[in-house]
Amino acid sequence: MNKSFRPALRLSAVSLLLAAGAAQAHQIWIEQAAGANERAVVRFGEFGENLREASPGLLDKFGQVRFDLPWKGQYVAEVAHTDKTAGERQGPKGAEKYDGVSYVTSLTVLKADGVEPIAAGPAATPNK
Repeated sequence: MNKSFRPALRLSAVSLLLAAGAAQAHQIWIEQAAGANERAVVRFGEFGENLREASPGLLDKFGQVRFDLPWKGQYVAEVAHTDKTAGERQGPKGAEKYDGVSYVTSLTVLKADGVEPIAAGPAATPNK
C-alpha cells in the first residue's frame, strides 16, 4: 500500500454483506487506488464482463463503516454472509442440491505510519 494511505479506512461492509445475498449473479470486488491521492473503490457488477454498476445505484443505498487505524502495521477486515436458501446447481454428474451458500471476503491493509503497536504480554503457562 502506498504512503498516502489515510489513517481511516472506509469500507462499505454493510453493502458487501447485503448485496452478496441480493446480487445472485453479480460480484463485489475492491479495486486498488490508481493514484497516490485516490482511495480504493468497492465495485458491484459483472467482473468478467467488465460491467460496473453506475452511481447512484444499489451500493449507494447502504451506509458506510469507518475504522480508525491508529497503529502502524497490518490490519485485516473480514465480512461473511450465509444465505440459507436451498437450491440446486449443475455438477459433473447432473443436478446437485445444496442447503445454502456462504460468502466471505477480506481486506488486508498495511499501514506504514502511526503509533508503534503495543508489545505482546508474556506467554501464559499451559494447563497440565
